[in-house]
Amino acid sequence: MKKITTYTDEIAVVSGENKGKIRFNLGRGDNYQKWKIINNSSGKVIYLAPELFNLELSGCTLRNQKSTAMKIHEGSHKSICAWIDFDDLIIREVDPIVGQMLLKYNPRVNPNWTCNDENVDNKKFKKLATYKRNIYIEEV
Repeated sequence: MKKITTYTDEIAVVSGENKGKIRFNLGRGDNYQKWKIINNSSGKVIYLAPELFNLELSGCTLRNQKSTAMKIHEGSHKSICAWIDFDDLIIREVDPIVGQMLLKYNPRVNPNWTCNDENVDNKKFKKLATYKRNIYIEEV
């Protein structure tokens, strides 16, 4: 994979000591179904189209607001209830990821982050990667 250089400023903002969080944006508007990346220090937000970029996240923790996820699972309207905290982020041109374990999150189906049907809420991972709308475990 080739590193994207046109996003150098955004990469600097969301990497290193400036930890951040990421979630899939389902809010209506121009950024619908894009990755929402938030810098915890500055509050700066960028949106990236999943069909154009892979994201490589290091020092990750899967977060879930269990009570909100349970309400959605029981039929309430969707609202923000899950995200990934990360220490570092690299943005790359989209490139298929092969042979990695898939993480899943859909509170309508299961109110937890899952991998192979196992609840992995609050689990830490050394490295995760995205390919399109999917998140894969690169390193445990």
